[in-house]
Amino acid sequence: MKNFHTTFLGSIIPVFLLGFACNAGADILVKYDFIAASPVPSLSGSGVTTQNFTYANGGDEGGGSSTDIGFSTSGNAYLRTDSTGSTEAAALADDDYFSFTISATSPGDLLNLTSLDFDFGGSNLSNNPAYNATIYVQSSVGGFGTGNPVLFTDTHTIPYSVTTFSSSPGSLDLSGMADISTITFQFRFADTITTSGVANRLDNVVLTGTVIPEPGTFMLLLGSITAFGLMCRRRS
Repeated sequence: MKNFHTTFLGSIIPVFLLGFACNAGADILVKYDFIAASPVPSLSGSGVTTQNFTYANGGDEGGGSSTDIGFSTSGNAYLRTDSTGSTEAAALADDDYFSFTISATSPGDLLNLTSLDFDFGGSNLSNNPAYNATIYVQSSVGGFGTGNPVLFTDTHTIPYSVTTFSSSPGSLDLSGMADISTITFQFRFADTITTSGVANRLDNVVLTGTVIPEPGTFMLLLGSITAFGLMCRRRS
């Protein structure tokens, strides 16, 4: 009976580890919830290197400000509306956008992505009519700007004179994005109003996936476990 147990143990452990590596559930790789109006990740997974959330600034927002990006008093990131255009083509051609980058930390490791979730919408502070804000998400895998793939788009209606963040959830299936060493995402907006006092906003950005070890490292671990199993068999 002892011989059977040790033989079974030495044989099954490598198979178990291989299955675990291939089928491990997705983890949070990076999360931005903009606590205290900070662009720093509020959570970063192990095995990844993350960057602060960034804001490209391409021009004036129409209200006299020198910048068209920032945070609301409650911490939601915002992008001013009237410099982003009213159509998809205008939004993708504009150089106002939100962005973040994530990479596998160890050379040879790769990322298998699962999903990208976020809240998007806007605010309307100057008694403007209700307007529609449409978000467009692109990645460095497909390229940015006009003519490149849009991974996600949806529209949220911001009511008349809403001072809080009126939002909708966005969820992007990334299960087809595998074996990536580094990736950048950009979030752009188009809207149907051009006056000042409105702002498109983004919050609770969460990227999930798994970090896949460099193949040589995993095979070394697998070989060590296999050798351990064989040793158990000999000693029995």
